[in-house]
Amino acid sequence: MLDGISVYKTQMRMGTTLAEQIKASGLEIDRIIPVPDSARPVALEVAKATGISYREGLVKNRYVGRTFIMPGQASARNLCAASSTRSRSNSKA
Repeated sequence: MLDGISVYKTQMRMGTTLAEQIKASGLEIDRIIPVPDSARPVALEVAKATGISYREGLVKNRYVGRTFIMPGQASARNLCAASSTRSRSNSKA
């Protein structure tokens, strides 16, 4: 619930609305794949309303940490320093 509104029910309504738009557009869609994982309720509703097959196309590895976010400022600084060193060495070539 967010401000007294069910997020799940809202996602289901978005899926229904998207399915109507897909039907009206005449697009030929092979599969419905949720991206990111949080899009699953919307994707399931679109698949149900359109009759298009639902598939899991991308599977998140839950055993690996977030690789795009550094765990601390020190790591971010080290990454920036390494990046600028590579940039300088590439510009000399």
